[in-house]
Amino acid sequence: MSTRTRWPEDFLRYAEAERRLSANTVDGYRRDLKQFAEFLDGYYAATDWTWAAMDRVAIRSFLGELEARGLRRTSIRRKLSAIRAFYAFLHRTERISANPARLVRAPARERTLPGFLTEDGAAALLDGIAARAGAGGEAIELRRWALLELLYSSGLRLAEVQGLDRSAIDLRGGQVRVTGKGGIQRIVPVGRRAARAVRAYLALRAEVESDALFLSNRGSRLSRRQIQRDVTRALEGVS
Repeated sequence: MSTRTRWPEDFLRYAEAERRLSANTVDGYRRDLKQFAEFLDGYYAATDWTWAAMDRVAIRSFLGELEARGLRRTSIRRKLSAIRAFYAFLHRTERISANPARLVRAPARERTLPGFLTEDGAAALLDGIAARAGAGGEAIELRRWALLELLYSSGLRLAEVQGLDRSAIDLRGGQVRVTGKGGIQRIVPVGRRAARAVRAYLALRAEVESDALFLSNRGSRLSRRQIQRDVTRALEGVS
């Protein structure tokens, strides 16, 4: 089996077994990657292309073709999320040296009535954030990844996550001590994904002495407005 077939299958098995994504999400990834591969067959014509030799121009061309065919931007964004998650996997498993999907920007969202994020939608969103954070390791991307994973995993309010200190979170035990309204404290579980993201973020800012868990670029505790901005930009797919 060639790498063109084996690598997507390895990724899909990882998504199902390790990430424990739903069958619908895995099937969606499979369809999107198959469609992308079919596009590349025509894009490179007779060239025997490989996933490792891919560049962001090819990915952008694929998105451009989808838009030219009239596909909704939400669907285009979903397909890009699948490609980002796939290439993040390839990069993390050292099958490629650079992630060409990391810097490809998603098309702007269509203006629609407010809705809600489904479980599969949340998984795809967090996959995209993890891909960008894992590929570059930049402070703002790692912070955004850790912040979104923690909010999603533990169901914290904005004010609660803003007030978190490093001493309040036990990554090994998978829990965080939260101070809510009226100063009432409670212990909340932290998922493995969130723990991994927070651990990566803390490792990057290890030399910064501050009790606060999440810091601004200036080293001060992240404000509520900055947290809202991080969440908004993540939802918009802005890196």
